Order: sequence, then C-alpha cells, then structure tokens
Amino acid sequence: MIIAIPEGNLQDPDILDVNKCPIWKVELVHEMLHEWQMKRGCSPTVEAEALCNRFSPAQCGHGHGPEFFQAVIEKAAYFGTTPEQLASRI
Repeated sequence: MIIAIPEGNLQDPDILDVNKCPIWKVELVHEMLHEWQMKRGCSPTVEAEALCNRFSPAQCGHGHGPEFFQAVIEKAAYFGTTPEQLASRI
C-alpha cells in the first residue's frame, strides 16, 4: 500500500476529533478503504452511486467510482460517522 502524504497537519495529538485528524491518518483511512474495495469486491448500491456523484473528485482518477463509495458506506460506522461525513473527510 502506498500512502502519499501531502503538506499539511502531521501532528497527532490522539484526539478523537476527525476534523483535527492529521493528514497522514486521512490518507491511511482512504487507502484502507481502497484495500477493502479491491479485496472484498464491493457491489455498489444506489446510495454508493449517489455518494460517488456527490463526492468523487475528478482529478483522483481510477478507483474512485461507486465501488470505492460502497466501501465508505460499509465502513463509516466503524469510524463513528455517517457515510456522507466520511466521504467528505477523505
């Protein structure tokens, strides 16, 4: 797994506040969702299609289609958030 870490907040005060999450954790969660997407073989639902249409960044390219957002839907509760909140943060 390759985790590209851009400029940004790298400090980790270990606070359970996703809005202050360091950029490396955001990238790690993003890549972990890709792993889930690829290894599980997510079948997108209508909700995943809607999230994809709303949040998929065009510049990200391959792998950020409805299947990725199905992984977001399936794992959002693990992070204590809604799929919409998780999609907007990653």
